[in-house]
Amino acid sequence: KKGYAKLPDADGGLEAAYMIGKATLELPAAQRDEAEAISWLKKAAGGKFDFTRDMPPFDPDNPYANDTILGQAASLLGQVYLTGVVVPRDVAEAARWYDRAEEVGYVPAGKIVGDIYYYGYGVPKDLAKAEKYYRKAATLGFAPAQYALANMFYFGEAGDRDVKTALAWYEQAAKHNHAGAQLALAEAFDAGDGV
Repeated sequence: KKGYAKLPDADGGLEAAYMIGKATLELPAAQRDEAEAISWLKKAAGGKFDFTRDMPPFDPDNPYANDTILGQAASLLGQVYLTGVVVPRDVAEAARWYDRAEEVGYVPAGKIVGDIYYYGYGVPKDLAKAEKYYRKAATLGFAPAQYALANMFYFGEAGDRDVKTALAWYEQAAKHNHAGAQLALAEAFDAGDGV
């Protein structure tokens, strides 16, 4: 907290806010102030972000590397609201924070938001929104999103059934060793379905 008081956001202040929030969440329940932890995490997650300067590169071979403090804070807030362990469960709020995490460069968060809409976890099921989130993460090379998007095309959940497009996405995910995509491709070749 002393460091946060002395540091501008861009020079470590946001990181200090994130660490205060995270450390506060990790205190034993009797000592923990959930509201304070959430407040610090929101400060960190809501910091200024210059998309042209601050966007980290995405590495499909190391997809869970979260290079921004804003992304780490936002995805932790998403997890907190999605699980409901520390605060009352609020899936819409979780989706909002995962959306922020994805916005500031944490690509796997987009897949989580896609899943929330695909399955209708605490929000109305919305396949169009799910496809939008899956497609964005898939286009960047995130194999689980590629597989989810392929399934939507294969089963006709992204409009008409499109086996050719589904197989192309399965192939992309399979290149990154996604077991489900590898199995889907093997089954397509075995059945001669689209190949």
